[in-house]
Amino acid sequence: MTNETVFRSAIILSVITVLAYVICRKSKSELKDGIVIFLSCSGILTGIQICYLTFDPKIDLGALKDYKLYLVVGGFSVIWLSISTVCKCFKQ
Repeated sequence: MTNETVFRSAIILSVITVLAYVICRKSKSELKDGIVIFLSCSGILTGIQICYLTFDPKIDLGALKDYKLYLVVGGFSVIWLSISTVCKCFKQ
């Protein structure tokens, strides 16, 4: 999973999610919510990448290899918070 792949995937996911937000909210949609959703979708994919890179044997984590558990917990935390932020924007 390269950075370019994550970047392109984040753009696609973000655009789709923002469009869904605008369609669901119609006249009530706000720019700040669109920006928050866009950034949160990037956070979801970044969290997935953190978890993936932690278990990829080809990646040398150097001094961080003793902290794999914390990297995974951090990755899941980023995913969790990003998803909850997107859900909160849709519920408003």
